[in-house]
Amino acid sequence: MGQGVPRGPLRTPADSPYCKVFVAGVGVRSARGLLPLEPGVSFQEDEADVRGIDVEVRRNPDSSGEGTFDEDFLFWPVLIEIEAEDDSFLPGMIVLVTDLLHSLWRAGAPAVAACDFEDRLPWSGGIRCGSSDVGRGPR
Repeated sequence: MGQGVPRGPLRTPADSPYCKVFVAGVGVRSARGLLPLEPGVSFQEDEADVRGIDVEVRRNPDSSGEGTFDEDFLFWPVLIEIEAEDDSFLPGMIVLVTDLLHSLWRAGAPAVAACDFEDRLPWSGGIRCGSSDVGRGPR
């Protein structure tokens, strides 16, 4: 990730481990604050490097509003893109996305992860939550 690079997906699906987390109920700044970051890790504009895993938090360009439980999660207002350089980072990425989902759910923010490893995430990345449970996550 570098400055001056046009915005868009961080990668193509076949390149490396990748995950999108769609979030409602909080803004971009609040979502950034809920990321499980180690001391010394900070965002440079919308991006951070977490243990070699790139994380970008921004407004979802496909969102047209505030995002509610009734709306398709693909259009929720905050998009977190998480990408690793190669498959050796996948175990750490699974831990990072799991911790992120738990942090968002504890804060009452509905969140759903879309990635190739959803089956290894709590509640399959949140997609198996009912609409009344999605903001709470697993108990």
